[in-house]
Amino acid sequence: MKKLLFISLFLLIFSSTGYPGKRSTHEYTYRPHRSNYAEGVQRNRYGRIARDPAVKRQFMRQAGYPKGRPGHVVDHIIPLKRGGADHPDNMQWQTQEEARAKDKVE
Repeated sequence: MKKLLFISLFLLIFSSTGYPGKRSTHEYTYRPHRSNYAEGVQRNRYGRIARDPAVKRQFMRQAGYPKGRPGHVVDHIIPLKRGGADHPDNMQWQTQEEARAKDKVE
C-alpha cells in the first residue's frame, strides 16, 4: 500500500512539472553575451543577425553579376555585428579565401 501511494504521488508531482531541474521551453530565449558588438541589431529567432536577401540581390545586379561571381562572396564592408548597414553601399565582392581570413579576425 505504501509503495502504491508513493508511486502515485511521484507520478502526480513529476507528470505536471517534469523532472527536477527541467526548464520549460519558454525559458530558453536567446540572450547574446555582453561584448563590443552593436546593441539593438535586429536578429532572427536563432540569434543570427537578420539580413534582407533582396538587398543582396540588388547589390549583385548593380555590380553586374546578378547570378553571382564565381569564386567570390558578397561581404559587408562594415560588419553588421559592428553596426554596419544591410545596404548595397556597404557590400563588396570578396574572394572566398579573403572571406575566410576576414571571418577569423571578426
